[in-house]
Amino acid sequence: MSTALILVMIAGLIGLAVVLRAFHRHEMDARAIRLRDIDALTRSRALAQSDLALLRTDLTLHSSQLAELSMMDPELAQPMQEYLTELAGSVDELATELAVAEHSGDIQQATQAMSHTRQALATLTSILLAEPSPPVRPPCFFNPNHGPSSTIVVWTGEDDRPVRVPCCAADAERLRSGAAPYSRTVAADGVRVPWWQAGPTVRPWAMGWFHDWLTSSASRTDLGESFPSLFAEELPRAV
Repeated sequence: MSTALILVMIAGLIGLAVVLRAFHRHEMDARAIRLRDIDALTRSRALAQSDLALLRTDLTLHSSQLAELSMMDPELAQPMQEYLTELAGSVDELATELAVAEHSGDIQQATQAMSHTRQALATLTSILLAEPSPPVRPPCFFNPNHGPSSTIVVWTGEDDRPVRVPCCAADAERLRSGAAPYSRTVAADGVRVPWWQAGPTVRPWAMGWFHDWLTSSASRTDLGESFPSLFAEELPRAV
């Protein structure tokens, strides 16, 4: 066998080894992505279902308040009760959708819908209190279950980078007094941490709650820099 042929064979074997190694790396990367997506779906669905339970509790509270109002002013209470019944029906549909969710996008759509429902409840509360209807605002960044935000605060997170985030009145007051906000916490490595420290496994949950805000404000850039594990994926820009 000539030296040239031997060299060709060796080069071919080396090339085959390189191709096989690249294929193996691709398969490992694909497997890691699948596992990450499964983890994100499981974690975010559990968070969303917990949020949904809190939303049901608030709906029940509003129903009780409307029952009291009905005794005093049934004509005023009737349309609000019908509206609340519609919201309750939407929440029931969300519960069914979450139970069978197979993709992260399903979770995002569910929490986005919960954000809109929270806004609707804030409007209903204003009517019950005879107050002006609140403007449409993003949820409280620290815990979207607090409902629509009332203000924007400059907050310094764990990376010491100041960012502007929407905040409810109670958390804004706590920050002014030097206290920590009442954050939505998530179990991570055996401890409870604020949701923004939980990494990409909560991204579907977070992206739903804050989708409208992130796609319509300059804050997307600030948050992307401060929380890259959560907001690394490119978002559609507002037009």
